[in-house]
Amino acid sequence: MVNILSPINIFKREPKLRLLFVASEAAPFIKVGGLGEVMRSLPKALRDLGHDARVFIPKYAMIDTEKYPLRLELEGLRPASSEEEDPHGLFVSNVLRYDNDSGETTAYFLENLEYYEKRANVYGYTDDAIRWALLSRATLEFLRYSSWRPDVIISCDWQSGLVPNYFHTIYKDDPKLSAMAVVFSIHNLFFQAMFDHHFVSEMDYDSGREEIPGFNDSRLSKLNFMRRGIMYADVINTVSPTYSQEITTPEYGEGLHELLSERRSRLFGILNGIDTDIYNPETDSNIQFHYNIKTLDLKTKNKSALQQKFNLPVRDNVPLFGIVSRLTEQKGFGLLMDAAEPLLENFDMQLVVSGSGDGHFMTFFQELAKKYPQKVAIHLPVRDNVPLFGIVSRLTEQKGFGLLMDAAEPLLENFDMQLVVSGSGDGHFMTFFQELAKKYPQKVAI
Repeated sequence: MVNILSPINIFKREPKLRLLFVASEAAPFIKVGGLGEVMRSLPKALRDLGHDARVFIPKYAMIDTEKYPLRLELEGLRPASSEEEDPHGLFVSNVLRYDNDSGETTAYFLENLEYYEKRANVYGYTDDAIRWALLSRATLEFLRYSSWRPDVIISCDWQSGLVPNYFHTIYKDDPKLSAMAVVFSIHNLFFQAMFDHHFVSEMDYDSGREEIPGFNDSRLSKLNFMRRGIMYADVINTVSPTYSQEITTPEYGEGLHELLSERRSRLFGILNGIDTDIYNPETDSNIQFHYNIKTLDLKTKNKSALQQKFNLPVRDNVPLFGIVSRLTEQKGFGLLMDAAEPLLENFDMQLVVSGSGDGHFMTFFQELAKKYPQKVAIHLPVRDNVPLFGIVSRLTEQKGFGLLMDAAEPLLENFDMQLVVSGSGDGHFMTFFQELAKKYPQKVAI
């Protein structure tokens, strides 16, 4: 087994590593949220360091196979344990492969008609436990037959959380996989499985120690995939050094803080970054007017183009706020719901919201846009390939403001920003901002 003592150091080591990322989405093929973007940018950054980094995701029907031509890599993969578990062959799958023209990018796609091809969306199905267990099991089964085998498998979030569990139980004595190590990467600790982990009865509690039920076993939907990923992985990593410490506390650990504390010696935080080749205002094809440090005034034209695209009044002197995000409570939209109408009533401003998520938030912004058509515009849902000049780039490259809201993620660490807080109120909030100013003296003032 590869001896992983620090993910940061090992990525700089010689000889270079073979790495396989297993996830539910990966841009540019399919992107619903931030995970998809990371699955594009992080493997690319590792390839730039000389590593052979590849991704393994489901083959969804909405993937553009004309733009990304796929070829058959392995046919008739049988992830089920026996014919009794799969009497109708619903789990029999193929593995397809994509290589870009330069040969630098390789991606694998798990093709299954019943669980991926027939689905209009990536997430949100009652049989998601089966779909993601299939992804985890099929990944390892594929590697048993593949001529290319990674040194390290990196499974990402709960959807591939069973990879470490399968790896260290069912496949623990498989000589074809014995030289590998498995990393579990936490991007969003809030989502842990098919259910809301805040409301789990003692009867349904998953300790993670029982064996994984079969695909058709109703107990599969009761498993906490996130817990099992953390329990069985050789190494766990998350989005920043600070957050890796915070999730070992009850406040941020989402019920898994004790387990994460137990595994603290194997828990690392690696700060997220951006792909400066893709998000480069001089070359980004998603923005209409390219600019650099010497031509910042061109951002005004991008703002006007965005206003036109969303049928908002074209005005240079009005502040335009934009947010592209998953619409959930965790992302701070409860706060925005409370603040939106008072702000719109009392200030001359415009707001553009792009995303998808919880139904009550989507309904709220639809109604808000109807009530304030001169001030509010929405685009629901967000997709990576929507030809709206690239919503993300347009909102960040216009002469306006981006709304950064999150209940859990380390915004001050991830973004070059400054925060000024003025006011008084509840003592715990005042203490929080005082401590924040001490921790980030170059970024926070109170």
